[in-house]
Amino acid sequence: MAITIRVKRRTSGDAGAPASLKSGELAWNQVDNILYAGFGDDGSGEATSIVPLGGIGYFAKLASPEFTGTPTAPTPPGGNNSTRIATTAFVSNAMAGAGTGDMLKSVYDPNDDGKVTAAAAADSAPWSGITGKPSEFTPENFDASKIITGIVDPARLPAVLFASPVVSSGGIADLTTGQQEDIAGGTSVVTSDGREWRYTGAGDKTLEASYVEMADRTPDWSAISNKPGSYPPSAHTHTLSQITDAGSMAAQNAAAIAVTGGTMSGVTLDGMTVDGGTF
Repeated sequence: MAITIRVKRRTSGDAGAPASLKSGELAWNQVDNILYAGFGDDGSGEATSIVPLGGIGYFAKLASPEFTGTPTAPTPPGGNNSTRIATTAFVSNAMAGAGTGDMLKSVYDPNDDGKVTAAAAADSAPWSGITGKPSEFTPENFDASKIITGIVDPARLPAVLFASPVVSSGGIADLTTGQQEDIAGGTSVVTSDGREWRYTGAGDKTLEASYVEMADRTPDWSAISNKPGSYPPSAHTHTLSQITDAGSMAAQNAAAIAVTGGTMSGVTLDGMTVDGGTF
């Protein structure tokens, strides 16, 4: 017949260990749900001490640290990073001894909300103390309107602004396929007649209509825009020797010319009427 082994137990009453046990005897206090055992032998079969073995609400103590009296965490020496109970006081004191100050506070809970945040940890760590950081960073692309300070390296400006002009062996229509590939908006093109053109960025690159002609030191009269259609006469003083082409003078109405007083020396008047008289 099977033998049922039962452990001595307490189902109600006080929590804690029994007053006495035999050496090796087990007792289960179901009030605090802890299993106790008799340890040692006084020579008569009685245990010299009663120790807890485990159970809900009980955790066996670790070898380190040793607690005596009222349990308190050990106070570490400065810079101590040994594996002990990681209390706030222990770690903070150890870090302070290493010269980092009260870094624990700033890393752990800077706003006293009981939470550790990535931002808090990042803010508290100096750049020099961060390991594994990249040696360089990928440059960002920004719209030109976002660049508000600093000096732009000329190397970053479009090469077309500083490039030599494309020189055609003839006119715009004579640009080669290779030359057309080098032409972008703003590219300068010089034709064999000395005229300079600036490509607008749109349209056939072999048509003058796709370019704006640029005036040079001796622009062709036809290339000058907005010039007046006529010029008003202006008064000038010249000596007779400076008049090389007098042209022709319009016939004057003799009756409209009046000569009064004075003398004329060395002047021959022929067929001219003065005050109704005839010379």
